[in-house]
Amino acid sequence: INTIIQGTAAEIVKLGMIKVYEFLKNYNNYQNKIVLQIHDEILIEVEENDSIFVANECKKIMENVIDWKIKLNVDLIVPGDD
Repeated sequence: INTIIQGTAAEIVKLGMIKVYEFLKNYNNYQNKIVLQIHDEILIEVEENDSIFVANECKKIMENVIDWKIKLNVDLIVPGDD
């Protein structure tokens, strides 16, 4: 039973990564980039002065990558944002 959920989650993350990649490419011409993806986590290297803006935009992208009746929630960890 779990494999169906895992497959769906993987597809959602994959779709989100594609949209995040496009955003990063268009926003800052590759200065900010996806470094690593592990399961349902994405590590993005970002210019320090862009960190809050990029984090919030990526959160919006990931939460809206699929149109479901339930809302997807994304948690952010931004170093230095206490």
